[in-house]
Amino acid sequence: MAETRSALVAAATDLFDRQGFAETTVEEICERADVAQRTFFRYFPTKEAVLYAEFEDLQAQLLARLAERPADEPPLEALHQALRGHAAVVEARFGALARLAKRAEECRGSGAEKAVLRQHMTEAVAGALAARLGTDPAVDPRPTAWAGLMISCFGAAMRTAMHDGSDLATRFDELLAHTAAELAALRAG
Repeated sequence: MAETRSALVAAATDLFDRQGFAETTVEEICERADVAQRTFFRYFPTKEAVLYAEFEDLQAQLLARLAERPADEPPLEALHQALRGHAAVVEARFGALARLAKRAEECRGSGAEKAVLRQHMTEAVAGALAARLGTDPAVDPRPTAWAGLMISCFGAAMRTAMHDGSDLATRFDELLAHTAAELAALRAG
């Protein structure tokens, strides 16, 4: 199964590079990967979803890294450390992520796929944090709020680091420090 998914991603990437996202059809991707179209749709709901396969892989790695954190570590600290450790993996893929961003802009779709992936990431991380707390994220809003905040800060730091070449983990820590200071000021004021 992983081989088929990888073959579809490789075929799509090659075709997108050669002829552009808009000009590439699902049929061509399937032909290149030597699979039926219905097989494509078992792995990806849309052609746009193939663009974000790299993010799904990164999400799975982040969740594994979070699961490896010590069980007695506070949830927010566990997520912070997991994201800091994940920064090196993300930096190693900056080239692929930059190409992905360019292709995503080229397709100028609704952005629904990106929003769905972000929601899934937030929900998955919130679920992991809730498990650490022994709570249900449907009842306790903290895991979802923390996951959304940390993922947003990491994403903003990533975009900055990709743009200016700075260290992602450092940018992330700086952004968290500024955010914490602003939240403290808001609460005090």
